[in-house]
Amino acid sequence: LQVSVKVQAVMQRVSGRSRLLRGWMMLALGWAWQGAIAAQQTPHLIVQSVTDELVLAIQQFRPTYETAPDQFYAQVGQIISPVIDFGGFSRAVMGEYGTSQYLRQLDSDQARKRHLDRYQRFTAAVKARMVQTLSKGLMTFSGEQIEVVPADAASQELVKQRRPVSVTQLIYRRGEQPLAVNYKLRYYNQGDDWRMINVVLNNINLGKQYRTEFNSKLAEFGGDLDKVIDYWAHAGGEDVSAQR
Repeated sequence: LQVSVKVQAVMQRVSGRSRLLRGWMMLALGWAWQGAIAAQQTPHLIVQSVTDELVLAIQQFRPTYETAPDQFYAQVGQIISPVIDFGGFSRAVMGEYGTSQYLRQLDSDQARKRHLDRYQRFTAAVKARMVQTLSKGLMTFSGEQIEVVPADAASQELVKQRRPVSVTQLIYRRGEQPLAVNYKLRYYNQGDDWRMINVVLNNINLGKQYRTEFNSKLAEFGGDLDKVIDYWAHAGGEDVSAQR
């Protein structure tokens, strides 16, 4: 109810020319609604809860992973979607093209609608790739332990101040160093909750990696956003940047 009232109040302040701007805002606020299940929890508790669910998923889908990996990807996506701000992550990857300022400066409602469609397609492609990347990392878990590193004093202070904080998850593997996954979480006033805004997988910053690839493709395609979005949509869950 609290999230619904806040969404309604914000929407009432958006003026008439901008039905499409309202659509843009609804997309962004939709992620706050999805994240509401994590309300009032600390970042470390959120990551611990997600970790517990992921361990069960690994155990359930490991026997069929080699022949039907999409089933595991779907389950991982279902688990992490409520606590990851895929919309905000995607807008950050798009840089200036992901801002409301860029949307407003377009010269027609048709152009703005077209850009909203781009954003939706790009967000879906980014989500698919991130889910697959995390899923592959999780499947390296060999049954020993997945640990969420407890919050230290500095992290606890950041949480109290509702400032962005990183939470580390360690995936232990037989005969190898633990795989470290760092989740960066941000507090959202609109949803009164914490959500993940970036993931660093074994020192690979996915946000930076995706942004670099987006800019590279933008240059390769001569600034043609549609071709860039088509590339990402076609690539889907494949982490093509890691294949080069």
